[in-house]
Amino acid sequence: MKKLVNRFIIRLYKFSWVKQRWGANFNSFQVSGDPFAPAPKNLKDIHLAVVSTAGTHHIDDHPFDMENLDGDASFRTFSVKSPQSDLMITHNYYDHSSARKDINVVLPLSAIQKAIKEKKIKSTSADVYSFMGHIQNKPLEELIINSIPQLIKRLKADKVTAVLVSPA
Repeated sequence: MKKLVNRFIIRLYKFSWVKQRWGANFNSFQVSGDPFAPAPKNLKDIHLAVVSTAGTHHIDDHPFDMENLDGDASFRTFSVKSPQSDLMITHNYYDHSSARKDINVVLPLSAIQKAIKEKKIKSTSADVYSFMGHIQNKPLEELIINSIPQLIKRLKADKVTAVLVSPA
């Protein structure tokens, strides 16, 4: 039954008036303080990590859990050099028809590679870190307590100096 309700909600969500009404009543997670840090003075020294909330993952990896109406707090990693044909999206809460044609719509990997080639930034981490957006309630707690600290640990180990968060 829950699966049927989820499918119905997802279909309704494609109508803009449903999104607006849901958005008006949605209580988002609030963060105190400024979540941003200043960029290094010389952008050419950046070692960039890409974090996506578009639900992208490698076709051989397990999809995000779309059965849980509150979302999936886990994340996937895949090579920043993965061919577009090796990537897919598991996220039912936005229209990803354009992203299926060109993943750069939600994951600007081509622009980042171009910036590296033109020496505008130094490098990227080897992996892209991908989450599913639309996380609330218990999965949100899991995201904050488990997934984000795991991500931060990996970013520190890779000596990342900047993170590009690419929403869906």
